[in-house]
Order: sequence, then structure tokens, then C-alpha cells
Amino acid sequence: MTDQTWEFDGSAWSVVATGGPTIRGNAVMCYDRARDEMILYGGWTPSDWYLDDTWSWDGTSWTQKQVQGPSARANCACAYDEARQRIVVFGGSLWQTIYGETWEWDGKQWLLCSTEGPSPRIFPRMAYDSQRGKCVLFGGQDHYAGTTMGDTWEWDGSSWTQVSSTGPAPRLWQMMAFDPIRMKTVMFGGTNAFDPADIFAIFGDTWEWDGTSWTQASTTGP
Repeated sequence: MTDQTWEFDGSAWSVVATGGPTIRGNAVMCYDRARDEMILYGGWTPSDWYLDDTWSWDGTSWTQKQVQGPSARANCACAYDEARQRIVVFGGSLWQTIYGETWEWDGKQWLLCSTEGPSPRIFPRMAYDSQRGKCVLFGGQDHYAGTTMGDTWEWDGSSWTQVSSTGPAPRLWQMMAFDPIRMKTVMFGGTNAFDPADIFAIFGDTWEWDGTSWTQASTTGP
């Protein structure tokens, strides 16, 4: 791990800063469009120490936010709710403790918004559907070497609703993003387990969520 910050300008990567947040893995980072800054939270260090700090990147330098919020954790899901101008964070873990909390960053502070909804999990993924104003969450695992999930949930800013239990095979570590032109959440890849002792599958399929159901769009590509 290094403490370098890199940016991609559409054609090439370049180092734009060193220093700032301590080196870490499995943190979450999201662009806060209303305040024009990247927000980074949590993660764990190479010595397996979990972090609870919040940092902002303004394009030039890092600043640590002097705030209290979620307890130290890593392996969360994260998305930016554009309509409500909040960053939504769900789940994650501290050692063997697995969380099912929903937190939001409003630009000044962290707010605990819910302890109900999806079961506690690590490595889920989430994307914001700007057409319907909801965060879409899929999958994750209920514990290290535990059960991998294939459920779909939506967060409307007040409560979670499970909207599907069918579609893609259960997985974690997939990538998800919302396509605003076609108004669909796109999901690619992932794995069906997390346990170094397991023989696990790596997925290369692409799925799309239209707000009602999942459709497999491709099995080729990356």
C-alpha cells in the first residue's frame, strides 16, 4: 500500500498528492456533488487496524473532518444520493463484528438513519438510481466465510425495502453503477465467496436492474 493520490483525466493517470489519509484498504469513497469534494471514510491498515476517520479531497489537498460518526469499520457499501445531497453508507465490519447500520453524511456530520433493513453484511455493493431517487443494494456476505447473498434492496432516504430475491447469482465484490441514459443499474462481476481456504467462483457476467427486475445483459467482455 502507498499514500499516493492518483487522478485519471480521461487518457492517463497521474500522481496528484502524497500524504493525507494513512494508507488503508477497503475504505469507501464517494463524490459529494453538492459540495464538490470526494469523501473518504474508514478502512483498515496493513496491520489490520480498523479506522473511523473521515477525509475530504478538493482536487488539490486532503483535509480530515473533525467529526464523530460510524464506529471503525471497513468493507461497506456506499453511494451518493443526489436528490437529498447525502452520501449513504451501509454495512461493513470490525474484525468479526458485522454491521447492518445505515449512515448518511450530509456535508457536516454523520447521521445514523436506520438499524433495520438488509441483514448485516460485508462487501455488498450499492448504486444510486437518479431516475427513481433510490439507492440500490445487492449481495454481500453475512460473515467472513459465511453465507453469500443474492437479495436486492432499495433505500429511499427513510426506509429499506427488499425488492427482489431472484436474478444474479449470490455474490460480493461486484461493481455497480447507474446508467442515467438508459435508466438502469448495471452490475458486473464479483465472487461467490470470501475465504482463502475455499475454491470460489469469479463472475464475468453483466446484469441490469430496471427498478422491477434483473436481466442478464452479457456473459462476455472483461
